[in-house]
Amino acid sequence: MGLRDFFKQTSSQNDAKIIYQNDRGDVITVGELKKFKLNPNGGSIDLGPEYKETKVDIPQEAHTLHNQARTAGGRGEYDIAIDCFFKVHEIAPLWPYPVYDLAYTYLLKQDYENALKYYELTNQLAPHGFFTSKTAADILRKEKEGIYPEGLYTAYLSGIENEPSNQKKFELIQKLLIKAPNFALGYLTFANLVGDEQQKLELIGYGLENDPDTDTRTSLLIAKSIVLDKMRQHSEAVEILGDVIFNIETSKNLKVMAYITLASIVV
Repeated sequence: MGLRDFFKQTSSQNDAKIIYQNDRGDVITVGELKKFKLNPNGGSIDLGPEYKETKVDIPQEAHTLHNQARTAGGRGEYDIAIDCFFKVHEIAPLWPYPVYDLAYTYLLKQDYENALKYYELTNQLAPHGFFTSKTAADILRKEKEGIYPEGLYTAYLSGIENEPSNQKKFELIQKLLIKAPNFALGYLTFANLVGDEQQKLELIGYGLENDPDTDTRTSLLIAKSIVLDKMRQHSEAVEILGDVIFNIETSKNLKVMAYITLASIVV
């Protein structure tokens, strides 16, 4: 055997190495993660038949109206934007994007009932996730049920997501968690702002204990795996990520993120 053939064989054997396997027989190999690292958008990995998306033909008129609606919303002309989003939805009823934007526009108007209604419709149109629609619907539903104080999600978006200063985010998230100590998304945000790994783990644990929605729970688990890997608990980190990847409730974008994280740990 020549030297080139030897290295090819060695590489092939390494690629076949299983780094995760569950009781159902699902496996992840080193070779699979190598392919993913070369194409991190997920194009080289079969995410499973349940993640196959039906292509929706969207007329140009719908794109044009959608852009007009977003422009109007950006100017604060919410009623005009809402009217345009409804027109887009009539033209392209299976397209989740205008419905998602419609929900957000109602949120800006503090019309929480309609915001929840259209985030839920977004989730029906895009069952494997569409931006933050799953989290938004869950939080607004809990506000409606009195589990969270009304306006919590609006306060989070305006005060945390749109704040460039990490120090101000740190102060604001502490205030929100005093107001709503069961706010799972708040603990995820807080964990991302602190530097101490043990404190991160504690905050992630609080988030997981407080009934997070599926996307927030997945994000908390991915964050936990990263911390555990830094603490040299590699096998625990790999186990968490493998479980996330093969969980049918994991949204497509977070499944891709779990693959990216696992590839960074293993390959």
